[in-house]
Amino acid sequence: MASINKRSLVVLLLLTTIGFILSMLWAFFGSDFSDITPLFGLPTPLHFLVVAFVIPMLGGIITGIVFPRLITPLFLRLVGLKMRKYKTAYLPVHHDRLGIRRWFGRAVLTALLILGLMAAVINIIDPQILMTPTNYADLLAETGLPQYTPPVTISIAGFLSPLAFGLWAVSWALEDAGILQYYLPEKDGVLYDIEPIHHQYSGYLKGYAGLSSVIFFVSIFLLFAGQEGLVEVAVFTLLIPLFLILQTIPGYIVYTRMSNDYLRKGLQQAGPLTESDLGISNQ
Repeated sequence: MASINKRSLVVLLLLTTIGFILSMLWAFFGSDFSDITPLFGLPTPLHFLVVAFVIPMLGGIITGIVFPRLITPLFLRLVGLKMRKYKTAYLPVHHDRLGIRRWFGRAVLTALLILGLMAAVINIIDPQILMTPTNYADLLAETGLPQYTPPVTISIAGFLSPLAFGLWAVSWALEDAGILQYYLPEKDGVLYDIEPIHHQYSGYLKGYAGLSSVIFFVSIFLLFAGQEGLVEVAVFTLLIPLFLILQTIPGYIVYTRMSNDYLRKGLQQAGPLTESDLGISNQ
């Protein structure tokens, strides 16, 4: 492992430790063991640790391993059916998958997708199963919107974070394997086309995550606007995915240690292009 990988690994593990400490502090100092959350029938501190730490961490490891191996080959087949004239190849990729900057960019996209998925399901889940009856009554009286309060949003985001992480891991696998599509027509005057295939997949996720998260951001602030003291609730709701993304770091580390060579099976390695290959004159 290169030295920069070691430094990155230390930083990522430190962030994971911070996430664990924050989870423990919130669980054991923010609620009481006498309070029982209905969903799992657990004391509220243990419920919090399950949904905000255990599920994101273990779930992220599982989906980071399983989703690329299940969804990526299927996506390649679907794209092949859609674009029959195109051929698939790969280029060797030498970027640092464990680099902090690369992880941060991927973490932000994952957080946005968590928000986007939350926007789709938050109003169809009964908030009463995710908090104690007393807490529900208090938050209903205080905000009128208990489904947008921390006990609910933390639980929903905890369940959705492995799904969002796994869906993005598919795009990362395509990118890290260097899979590309190309169309080099034999007829003069017809333009060629070369594109990394992960652009198509990530385009769908970015489009959904970007649009839905923006709508979610705006709707949250509009709902709580004008209600004194509730702006903090809105901000906390929107920051939850940024906190839970720390719990998916072990899954990301495991993902980076996996080989993506299975995606290159049966594919030819693309060679370097020259200007003459592209019909570009030096004159």
